[in-house]
Amino acid sequence: MNVAVILCGRPAPPAAAIGPGVTIVPDLCAHPGDIAEAAGGADRLVLGMCAGEYSLGRIQAEARRHGIDALGVELIQLEDAGADPGRLAVLVAAGVARARAFTGSDPGHAKVAFPREVSRRNLVGALRPEYRSAPRIAADLCAAGAGCRACVGACPRHAYRWAGGRVEFDRAACEPCGVCVTTCPAGAITNPAMTPAQLEAQLWALLDPRTAPGEARGIAYLCARGDRAVSASGWYPVRVPCTAMVTATWLLAPLLLGAGSVALLPCAASGCPLGLDDISLATLDFAGELVRGLGVAGRLATAPGEPVPEPWTPVPVDDPFGPVGGAAVLAGLTTAAAATLPTLDHERSPVGVVAIDPSACTLCGACAAACPTGALELTIEDVAAELSFGAARCTGCGQCVPRCPELRAGAIGLHRRVDAGALATGRTSVLRGPVVRCASCGGPVASGPLLDLLRDRLGPQHRATFGAISSRCTSCRRLPASQEPAARSTSRAAIPPE
Repeated sequence: MNVAVILCGRPAPPAAAIGPGVTIVPDLCAHPGDIAEAAGGADRLVLGMCAGEYSLGRIQAEARRHGIDALGVELIQLEDAGADPGRLAVLVAAGVARARAFTGSDPGHAKVAFPREVSRRNLVGALRPEYRSAPRIAADLCAAGAGCRACVGACPRHAYRWAGGRVEFDRAACEPCGVCVTTCPAGAITNPAMTPAQLEAQLWALLDPRTAPGEARGIAYLCARGDRAVSASGWYPVRVPCTAMVTATWLLAPLLLGAGSVALLPCAASGCPLGLDDISLATLDFAGELVRGLGVAGRLATAPGEPVPEPWTPVPVDDPFGPVGGAAVLAGLTTAAAATLPTLDHERSPVGVVAIDPSACTLCGACAAACPTGALELTIEDVAAELSFGAARCTGCGQCVPRCPELRAGAIGLHRRVDAGALATGRTSVLRGPVVRCASCGGPVASGPLLDLLRDRLGPQHRATFGAISSRCTSCRRLPASQEPAARSTSRAAIPPE
């Protein structure tokens, strides 16, 4: 992969001061047509531009004209580097890392928009459209068929709609904020310009001790739509579509990659254009409680100007920015801080705990079928069924709760909770009970508790109906007696007669 790095020459230092392979183009912001000659045969672009002085639409048009995916163009705000060439070198390295992690887009990802603000230098090209990267649903990963509606409830623009057992996406209604991406418990929604792989690659580059050796570094998340900047010594910005998409896991994971401190900067005073600042503030509240409980409150900064403490030794964590990375990040934090994980109940907890009432649960398996992460599992072996729960895979999405037929009886409940005991225990058996098997084929009919409930609800007047239901599976019930398979010799849990 060939990545071209091109910087506007007005505020930029000499290319030699930044590193090899960097091209400086005088006044590039006003003349994006110069990109083509400087890029050569590159298939990825990293551009250093002056904030508010360039037209994104013109840059994207030049990229497309030369066969470069416009949604994969990485932009560096040169003001973030100030006058420090070493700092700019770190930002360039991070931009290159993100560009290499970009896997491409298709026309379905492109959403046409027009710039909200135009500088005087770009008044002539003000009407040129921009392309923003919109999310897409991977049908093979989506858990909508099992009833998951996490994205439907999370989208602030109601761009997702539940329809006939699947989720439909309205790209025209979408204002790409990324909240759906980090809300989806199955990892089925992706935005090619902001993937977990890109974020991780960017962070590793920003925190690489080989660039600017000896510098303790902090990571500050901020909104790409806003006008906030980060240029304080030791602090490096990570711009996201909206700070509301930054989960507690995303916020704290950089501490395990070598960051001395982290910060999250909602739009706050200027106001989030999507009205999502409350989500960001709630994430900050949870993260604050957690780091205080771990005794490392100084690792979460309130502003990117505070001194950055020396980082921990990096802690290996598998897929820290993936949909079920929360438990691993929490475990990594306890290792790095040499502390015990506090128990916290909070709406922004990245993990959850499912509670099952054995007196009301019928082992029907509806909750396990609806669980998009596999935290709940129903296994059937011979004549027994077992419902188990693995706290490390629970994201607290809550999709299991409304699917429970015995919800009113209190069979299931969900707590958005950090529970050190549950996370350390691993997968545990929640409930075990008998399974009734088909008299014809030997396949499972239903769990004993479910058939007990059905018998009680049908009453003695429907004993014959219950007998037909409880003795054969749904497949064999559809067959005439002459076509039923021969009865298989197998043990079976019987429902006692009334």
